[in-house]
Amino acid sequence: NGYYTGGVVESISPSKVTWKKSVSLGTITSGGSFSSSKSGSVTITAELEGIPSNSITIKVDDPVVELKRIDITYIKASTTSSTQLPTVQFKSVATYTDNSTKDVTTSTIWTRSGTAGGSINSSGLYTPASSGNATVKGIYQDLEVTNTFTIP
Repeated sequence: NGYYTGGVVESISPSKVTWKKSVSLGTITSGGSFSSSKSGSVTITAELEGIPSNSITIKVDDPVVELKRIDITYIKASTTSSTQLPTVQFKSVATYTDNSTKDVTTSTIWTRSGTAGGSINSSGLYTPASSGNATVKGIYQDLEVTNTFTIP
Protein backbone atom coordinates (compact mmCIF):
# COMPACT_ATOMS: atom_id res chain seq x y z
CA ASN A 1 0.00 0.00 0.00
CA GLY A 2 1.02 3.60 -0.59
CA TYR A 3 0.36 6.12 2.21
CA TYR A 4 -0.09 9.70 1.04
CA THR A 5 -0.48 13.10 2.68
CA GLY A 6 -3.92 13.59 4.14
CA GLY A 7 -4.28 9.95 5.17
CA VAL A 8 -4.96 8.61 1.69
CA VAL A 9 -4.06 4.94 1.31
CA GLU A 10 -3.75 3.47 -2.16
CA SER A 11 -3.11 -0.11 -3.21
CA ILE A 12 0.02 -0.34 -5.34
CA SER A 13 0.71 -3.30 -7.60
CA PRO A 14 4.15 -4.81 -6.86
CA SER A 15 4.88 -4.81 -10.62
CA LYS A 16 4.70 -0.98 -10.68
CA VAL A 17 7.62 -0.49 -8.31
CA THR A 18 11.36 -0.81 -8.84
CA TRP A 19 12.93 -3.39 -6.56
CA LYS A 20 16.42 -2.69 -5.20
CA LYS A 21 18.80 -5.04 -3.35
CA SER A 22 21.77 -4.08 -1.20
CA VAL A 23 23.93 -6.94 -2.54
CA SER A 24 23.90 -9.27 -5.55
CA LEU A 25 22.45 -12.16 -3.52
CA GLY A 26 19.41 -13.83 -5.08
CA THR A 27 16.78 -12.51 -7.46
CA ILE A 28 13.59 -10.49 -7.13
CA THR A 29 10.71 -10.97 -9.56
CA SER A 30 8.72 -8.03 -10.89
CA GLY A 31 6.02 -9.09 -8.43
CA GLY A 32 8.41 -8.71 -5.48
CA SER A 33 9.15 -12.37 -4.75
CA PHE A 34 12.73 -13.02 -3.58
CA SER A 35 14.62 -16.28 -3.93
CA SER A 36 18.22 -17.36 -3.44
CA SER A 37 20.14 -20.62 -3.64
CA LYS A 38 23.01 -19.18 -1.59
CA SER A 39 23.15 -18.10 2.03
CA GLY A 40 23.68 -14.52 3.20
CA SER A 41 21.79 -11.34 4.02
CA VAL A 42 20.19 -8.85 1.67
CA THR A 43 18.25 -5.65 2.25
CA ILE A 44 15.37 -5.03 -0.17
CA THR A 45 13.63 -1.74 -0.88
CA ALA A 46 10.73 -0.95 -3.22
CA GLU A 47 10.81 2.39 -5.02
CA LEU A 48 7.88 4.16 -6.68
CA GLU A 49 8.52 7.29 -8.71
CA GLY A 50 11.88 7.72 -6.97
CA ILE A 51 10.43 7.46 -3.46
CA PRO A 52 11.80 4.49 -1.44
CA SER A 53 9.73 2.31 0.84
CA ASN A 54 10.81 1.03 4.20
CA SER A 55 13.50 -1.62 3.78
CA ILE A 56 13.38 -5.22 4.80
CA THR A 57 16.44 -7.36 5.52
CA ILE A 58 16.23 -11.04 4.65
CA LYS A 59 18.67 -13.61 6.01
CA VAL A 60 19.02 -16.71 3.86
CA ASP A 61 20.32 -19.75 5.73
CA ASP A 62 22.21 -22.64 4.17
CA PRO A 63 19.81 -25.10 2.56
CA VAL A 64 18.70 -28.06 4.62
CA VAL A 65 20.40 -31.17 3.29
CA GLU A 66 18.49 -34.37 3.89
CA LEU A 67 19.11 -38.03 3.24
CA LYS A 68 17.62 -39.01 -0.11
CA ARG A 69 18.61 -42.68 -0.50
CA ILE A 70 21.17 -45.35 0.33
CA ASP A 71 22.84 -47.66 -2.15
CA ILE A 72 24.32 -50.94 -1.08
CA THR A 73 26.89 -52.77 -3.15
CA TYR A 74 28.85 -55.90 -2.44
CA ILE A 75 32.03 -57.62 -3.56
CA LYS A 76 32.50 -61.36 -3.26
CA ALA A 77 35.88 -61.85 -1.64
CA SER A 78 38.27 -64.49 -2.92
CA THR A 79 38.63 -67.75 -1.01
CA THR A 80 41.82 -69.51 0.02
CA SER A 81 40.63 -73.01 -0.88
CA SER A 82 38.04 -74.62 -3.12
CA THR A 83 36.09 -75.87 -0.09
CA GLN A 84 35.92 -72.51 1.69
CA LEU A 85 32.78 -70.41 1.20
CA PRO A 86 33.40 -66.87 -0.06
CA THR A 87 32.91 -63.93 2.28
CA VAL A 88 30.97 -60.97 0.93
CA GLN A 89 31.89 -57.37 1.76
CA PHE A 90 28.95 -54.95 1.73
CA LYS A 91 29.29 -51.20 1.35
CA SER A 92 26.58 -48.63 2.11
CA VAL A 93 26.66 -45.16 0.50
CA ALA A 94 24.20 -42.40 1.44
CA THR A 95 23.11 -39.83 -1.15
CA TYR A 96 21.73 -36.50 0.09
CA THR A 97 19.36 -33.97 -1.46
CA ASP A 98 22.32 -31.83 -2.59
CA ASN A 99 23.63 -34.96 -4.42
CA SER A 100 26.62 -35.29 -2.10
CA THR A 101 27.51 -38.83 -1.03
CA LYS A 102 29.05 -40.39 2.06
CA ASP A 103 30.26 -43.88 2.88
CA VAL A 104 28.07 -44.96 5.81
CA THR A 105 29.04 -48.65 5.89
CA THR A 106 30.05 -48.68 9.56
CA SER A 107 26.99 -46.59 10.54
CA THR A 108 24.60 -48.98 8.79
CA ILE A 109 22.77 -51.64 10.79
CA TRP A 110 23.33 -54.96 9.04
CA THR A 111 21.11 -58.04 9.34
CA ARG A 112 21.06 -61.33 7.47
CA SER A 113 18.63 -64.16 6.91
CA GLY A 114 18.27 -67.15 4.61
CA THR A 115 19.36 -70.76 4.32
CA ALA A 116 23.07 -69.89 3.97
CA GLY A 117 23.13 -68.83 7.63
CA GLY A 118 26.32 -67.27 8.91
CA SER A 119 26.94 -63.82 10.30
CA ILE A 120 27.45 -60.23 9.23
CA ASN A 121 29.57 -57.84 11.27
CA SER A 122 29.20 -54.09 11.88
CA SER A 123 31.58 -53.36 8.97
CA GLY A 124 29.30 -55.19 6.51
CA LEU A 125 31.42 -58.34 6.13
CA TYR A 126 29.15 -61.35 5.62
CA THR A 127 30.51 -64.84 6.33
CA PRO A 128 28.08 -67.54 5.22
CA ALA A 129 27.89 -70.85 7.10
CA SER A 130 26.81 -72.96 4.11
CA SER A 131 25.65 -72.83 0.52
CA GLY A 132 22.14 -71.52 -0.06
CA ASN A 133 20.15 -68.33 -0.33
CA ALA A 134 21.18 -65.28 1.64
CA THR A 135 19.41 -61.99 2.23
CA VAL A 136 21.33 -59.09 3.68
CA LYS A 137 19.53 -55.95 4.80
CA GLY A 138 21.26 -52.62 5.42
CA ILE A 139 19.42 -49.97 7.46
CA TYR A 140 20.71 -46.42 7.70
CA GLN A 141 18.57 -43.85 9.50
CA ASP A 142 15.02 -44.48 8.16
CA LEU A 143 16.04 -46.13 4.89
CA GLU A 144 16.69 -49.78 4.20
CA VAL A 145 17.93 -51.79 1.24
CA THR A 146 17.78 -55.56 0.85
CA ASN A 147 20.04 -57.74 -1.31
CA THR A 148 19.23 -61.39 -1.97
CA PHE A 149 21.77 -63.70 -3.59
CA THR A 150 22.92 -67.32 -3.70
CA ILE A 151 26.03 -68.72 -2.04
CA PRO A 152 27.29 -71.55 -4.29
